Amino acid sequence: MADDDTTTDDTTQDDTTAGGGTSQQGDDLAGLKSALAAEREQRKTLEKQAKANSKAAEELEKLKAAAMSDQEKAVAAAKAEGATEASKAFGAKLAATAFRAALAEAGLKLGDAADLIDTTKFVTDVGDVDEAAIKKAVDRLAKLAPKAPGTSGGDFGGGNGSAGQKERPKSIREAYARQQT
Repeated sequence: MADDDTTTDDTTQDDTTAGGGTSQQGDDLAGLKSALAAEREQRKTLEKQAKANSKAAEELEKLKAAAMSDQEKAVAAAKAEGATEASKAFGAKLAATAFRAALAEAGLKLGDAADLIDTTKFVTDVGDVDEAAIKKAVDRLAKLAPKAPGTSGGDFGGGNGSAGQKERPKSIREAYARQQT
């Protein structure tokens, strides 16, 4: 940051030597620098306060858990388990969609065979989609997938004998014509 301040100060000095109303620019610059410093201090204070709030929230959760009855703990555990199951169910659908998109991006056309792949393997224990696992699977499939046949460059006219016939050069046509007469 010190380099930025030096550059800005040099610019201000150059402007004053150039003449014309630079004292106001210098005042504006000083005001902006002090405002920036004040905002930085405020941000640091807010970050410290956020850390303290986070610690206090964790302590509050621990106290709530300690004060809960067995029934309340069971309800809280059931809610957490239900949320995890819902996340996994949605994650499975999302993983299937992400897998199909990755296949399309790689140019792989598996057709109905794509339905045979268990995309729930691409979902973590908490219901998140494992993008790295999808990429790895698609890369493996790309290696295994048969390659499209290349073209030989030949023109096959369907067996009618017209394939590849070009007009003969003029000298050959003349020689052929003389031979026929």
